Amino acid sequence: MVSVAAQDVELDGDELLALVELMTLVVEVDHDTSPEESDEIALIARQVGEDRFWTAVRDSLGKEYTVEESAKRVTRRPAQELIVSLLEELAESDGTSDEESTLLESLRHLWSVED
Repeated sequence: MVSVAAQDVELDGDELLALVELMTLVVEVDHDTSPEESDEIALIARQVGEDRFWTAVRDSLGKEYTVEESAKRVTRRPAQELIVSLLEELAESDGTSDEESTLLESLRHLWSVED
């Protein structure tokens, strides 16, 4: 488990919104939210601050976005690395699908983050 506190990185508002959007894409790409993914989402919410997290979720509702658009919001390397780690854990929580793997690889490529 990646701990936000252990990473010593606090996501700013744009970075948190990007995380939420990217989490949504990871969950939706395999067309189902598993109980394991729900548990992982709740854990991430607690780690980043539930009020901030759920506000970002509300802000993202009804909007369409892509990996590329969301990735543009995050320019700090520590935030990029943290977000990739959190998304990997989310995908792995119920077994990473091929679609999730492709999405994560695209994000790693955009940010030049090693696997």
